[in-house]
Amino acid sequence: MKSVVFLGLLAAMVAVAAELLGRRAEVYSGAGGGALLGLVGFLCARWALARHQAQPSASCGRGDIWAAWGLGLLARCLLLALLTWLFWVLWRSGFAIPMLSLAGVYVVLLFWEAWWLCGRLSSRASSGTKHG
Repeated sequence: MKSVVFLGLLAAMVAVAAELLGRRAEVYSGAGGGALLGLVGFLCARWALARHQAQPSASCGRGDIWAAWGLGLLARCLLLALLTWLFWVLWRSGFAIPMLSLAGVYVVLLFWEAWWLCGRLSSRASSGTKHG
């Protein structure tokens, strides 16, 4: 429930920014790009957690988490490059607006993703699972 409220507040902040700036297309496009980056990151975090739960030993589990994290980072960097190019082509004169909107939404979702993953991993650790 906390996540739904959190995401609702984030969407409300984006809507307020779009109305205040009067540049709806740029703000909403950037926020959508940031949300897409956040979704890719969350899916990679879920994948990393699933790989760790499948083999939680020190020799396999941690290496699998870092491999999944690295592939997720690569996917996010490629998507960010594509979105940057797209925003540059669409709005050269107002390029900063979609990029700042993207960055604002993505950074918030990135911290949420880290909070979610750390919470899942720490609950496993406190339940008596050995982590080597």
